[in-house]
Amino acid sequence: MTNWIWLARIGSGVLAVALAGCGGNAAPDDAAGSEAAGASAAATSASPAAPAGTGPAREAGPASCGVLSLAEGASITGHDLADCLVDYLAFAGSGASEMTSETGSSRMVWRMGDEYEAYAELDSGVRMTSTGGAAWVDFGDTGWIKADPTVPGMEGAFGIVEAWREATAPEVGRLMIAAAPLWEVGPWGDVELPDGTSRNLAKVSAAAPFNWGGATVHAMTLWMEEPGRVILQQATAGAAGFTATSTTHFTQWGGEVEIPDPAAN
Repeated sequence: MTNWIWLARIGSGVLAVALAGCGGNAAPDDAAGSEAAGASAAATSASPAAPAGTGPAREAGPASCGVLSLAEGASITGHDLADCLVDYLAFAGSGASEMTSETGSSRMVWRMGDEYEAYAELDSGVRMTSTGGAAWVDFGDTGWIKADPTVPGMEGAFGIVEAWREATAPEVGRLMIAAAPLWEVGPWGDVELPDGTSRNLAKVSAAAPFNWGGATVHAMTLWMEEPGRVILQQATAGAAGFTATSTTHFTQWGGEVEIPDPAAN
């Protein structure tokens, strides 16, 4: 069982640069969709091709995103991009993503209400949920166990869930994106997505490798439909002699998501 190395998630989830662990990782997500089905909730809808530098017309988003340009050749500071991405999570209110790397796959949904809530499934069978002010883990055959560090023998489970909660928190995503001083906007183009469809997206990449959380992010690219609305993310990062590439597909922005609450049962 490996530990989460990190996850930067802008899908209010999130944006995520993540290498996941606990026996699982992530499979690429689908394009942003409109409705959730169960925990992974990935509905995909194609959008019209976007003129270069503009993107499809949508409801006005956060002010922090409105001031950013996705025109080819534009530059965006890490702090400005981080503010936009985190603000867009709150603007969307909920979402879903799927992630893949060399070591496994995972699916995740999130919701932003009075507090940030999230639910993740790893391909190893492990499930984690954070809702109602508490966090729980199911190791695949144990049923839900509350992550409580005061209970003898629960230190390991608590550590795993806390690492996941911290890694996927919007503010952690903000710090990670801001750690890259400069991001550069590349050309708009048709991008093939993990679900076999393609979308016309703007390519936004960190201008140079950067350090974050004790690791080196060698390369990170976000493909956006509009400022803040990330559809695909890819990152290559390394720490402690281990390097891996992860791909995250944001399959849903907004709409209903299902987050289990074991305390309610």
